[in-house]
Amino acid sequence: MDTSVVILLVYFLVFLPLMLMRPMWPFRLKRSVQASPDAVWNLISDIDNATFTMPNIETLDVQRDPDDPNLLHCTAHLKRRKRPFKYTARLIESKPGKVQAWEYMNPEQTKRFGSSEHRLSPDRQGTTIEFTARTRVFGIVGIIFSRSIYRRHLSQLEAMSEWA
Repeated sequence: MDTSVVILLVYFLVFLPLMLMRPMWPFRLKRSVQASPDAVWNLISDIDNATFTMPNIETLDVQRDPDDPNLLHCTAHLKRRKRPFKYTARLIESKPGKVQAWEYMNPEQTKRFGSSEHRLSPDRQGTTIEFTARTRVFGIVGIIFSRSIYRRHLSQLEAMSEWA
């Protein structure tokens, strides 16, 4: 069988159905930083200054829900995008100094499009951050782009926690 035929078959039988279903792709990254778990916790739990650790966001407007303290209504002004991106974030797990997990939905809270989790544990250098994000992406380019954003997020956390 010709190589181009095999590539086309794999594309139509594997990648195309996955792109049409748009499953949640998991991204898992781990990094050790020279800071205490408390210092890293203070960075990831500071919602009002979240743009410092999110490289793709210029500004983030956050409105806390008066009826649910774990619910945030957000408007993100993304770099390279003209219109703001509105979403709702719900805190689903929080253990200070150890874990923080969020799920992300459309403003009406009818469609879930992602989640993120930071797990912190002390190590010899300071703190190990295990970051997991699940998001819907379009194709291979979306996977590569998302992974690079998450890597930059951890790099910025690492840089900030050194002087935190």
